[in-house]
Amino acid sequence: MNFLLYTGLILLLSTNSIFAQDNFSDSDFSIYRQWDVWKVPTAERSIIQQIENIENIDVIRVYEDYIEIYADRQFVDQIRSLSIPVVYDRHLINDPVDYGYYHTWSQVLSEVNTYITNYPAIARCDTIGWSVQNRPIISIKISDNVVDDELEGKIQFNGCHHGDENIATEINLYFMRYLLDNYGTLPEVTSLVDNREIFIIPVVNPDGFYAGSRYNANGIDVNRDYGFQWFQHSGASIPFSQPESRVMRDDYCKYGYTISLDYHSVSSYVNYLWDYSTYQVPDYYEEVVMFSVPYADSTGYDTINGYSWYQVSGSCQDATYGLFGTLDVTIESQQPTDPDPECLKNRGAMIYVAKLAGYGIQGYLTDSLNGSPLEGVLFFKQGNDPRWITNSRNATGEYHKILAPGTYSVTAYVPGYLSQTKSVQIYADTSVRLDFELAPGSDYFAIRLLAARQEYSNFINSTYAYDALGPVDGVFMSLNRQGFVILDFGEGNQVTDQTGYDIVIHEGNDGIVENCEVYAGNSPEFNQGWQLLGTAVGTDSFDLSSTGLQSARYVKIVDDYSSTSGTTPGYDLDAVTHCHPSAIAEQPQIHPNQISCFLINSVGDIPQVKFDIPVPQNVKFTITDLSGRTIASIRETYTAGSHYWSPSNLLDNQASSGIYFINVDFISSRLTFKLEIIE
Repeated sequence: MNFLLYTGLILLLSTNSIFAQDNFSDSDFSIYRQWDVWKVPTAERSIIQQIENIENIDVIRVYEDYIEIYADRQFVDQIRSLSIPVVYDRHLINDPVDYGYYHTWSQVLSEVNTYITNYPAIARCDTIGWSVQNRPIISIKISDNVVDDELEGKIQFNGCHHGDENIATEINLYFMRYLLDNYGTLPEVTSLVDNREIFIIPVVNPDGFYAGSRYNANGIDVNRDYGFQWFQHSGASIPFSQPESRVMRDDYCKYGYTISLDYHSVSSYVNYLWDYSTYQVPDYYEEVVMFSVPYADSTGYDTINGYSWYQVSGSCQDATYGLFGTLDVTIESQQPTDPDPECLKNRGAMIYVAKLAGYGIQGYLTDSLNGSPLEGVLFFKQGNDPRWITNSRNATGEYHKILAPGTYSVTAYVPGYLSQTKSVQIYADTSVRLDFELAPGSDYFAIRLLAARQEYSNFINSTYAYDALGPVDGVFMSLNRQGFVILDFGEGNQVTDQTGYDIVIHEGNDGIVENCEVYAGNSPEFNQGWQLLGTAVGTDSFDLSSTGLQSARYVKIVDDYSSTSGTTPGYDLDAVTHCHPSAIAEQPQIHPNQISCFLINSVGDIPQVKFDIPVPQNVKFTITDLSGRTIASIRETYTAGSHYWSPSNLLDNQASSGIYFINVDFISSRLTFKLEIIE
């Protein structure tokens, strides 16, 4: 077995796996060039299923009394052979990567593959999760040092929560093409890519997109399934019930975006917070306005408050801001026959917002003794006026917050560390760096919101959900009757069962002692693995031993529905603290730049992976083929220092001639190499 070595590092960390379901060839593309749009005058599910089972036919939209498909005439005859009537509608597709048409699901994957292959230095594609029917949910990252986490403003653009709103995908793909095609040529684009980390999720709901349906494959409205002020309008019985909304939740937690835009159709609005309530958000008067109004001015759209248009609960927009502190706006666009004018109309506004994502304040939270990154929560005030919280990222300690010009106080809280407050002056059109080096302390508390419901219809609750985070401070969230909240202590800060009480639920003082049910668990999902600790009466303490849990990362608090008290209805939650930090030793966080790893030729031209690591750790080696299928995998333990590893250790004549990839997984990074085997 001979190896042909590719010395270049492959930056596409999980690109190959996303195409495992769709194998493209030149013959596929010749078929696409001839395809037309056809109508089938029925929308019966059984007939749609028969059509979907025919290869080389895409069902693109489902209407009340007919469906639209993409097909070549030779494949249409197969439909007619089933006694299903088919009517020619229009010619649409000239080439799978040309502008001026709506993409099918296969063409979305094909175009993304083409672009990240052509621009590997600035584009990367990851599969961040899977839909109900196991279609990949992909995220394209565009930045100059695309494999690195840098202290740069992060922005996410996403499309197609509703599968029949195809323009949402087109706007995102158009923007991807524009950035990649013009990097190094247009100064504005080059500067943007060099100084921002731009993430594009073109299809949040792949199954709905494939079927031309608003809903996902379970019949759930994904944009009503998010767990902030959720009230069963999605069609599901619990929040974050679907894999698509959970994937998005986890993505927001992982990257801590400054700004996010959710694209929909078919109106012409910049839809700003909130969708669920008449209340204005704390950041409304300046940050929301400086975000929304210029976008509307650039596109010619109107600005509108979500609730004023029509009330929605469980939207992505509200959850992104309410749970994760990412400033989010919904963009409603028309869906014309030719998508390009609408895409072009949004392009300048998207550039403006991407620039805005780098303004305000940013920095790191680190341990003052060893410099390790810290996951925490940051509170902001301008005088006595609060701004919504944000979290620092677990992997890097990095945080971002868009703020209008002015003077602010910023307080950083991290479990097991002393809090720190700093004052900062923010200027227009620039970013101020503000780092926090925190000294060890002894207080442990919740730092993330993962779900919260306070009210939907009566609008009397004047408290903010984020006030349940951090240490006891006398400021609280009121759950309202029927309310709940899920809180996260953070990775590595789980409470462990030890002698005595382990968890304390602190009630805020609104003059009335109220009750709530308290649960502990190790999954953030609403109905998975929770153990009842008991009913808290006012401020109360609980012992994990009563549940059989050895440790718990999450706490769920549910109001007991028994009391109301004016503008602070239901149980008033000031904080959740615990007495015993996790005794589980954490692996050290290693930045990818501290790891040296490259592919070399050795004796007999058998390639080897040479790597240098600063601390002892487990390293996993995985060999995959072009489809993403794993050929072989092994995990080995190494001491600090230099090491060599050969793929021949794994292959042992298992692989035939062809192109393969070696994935090398360290503690906190993955490096990928490409090699060719010649028999």
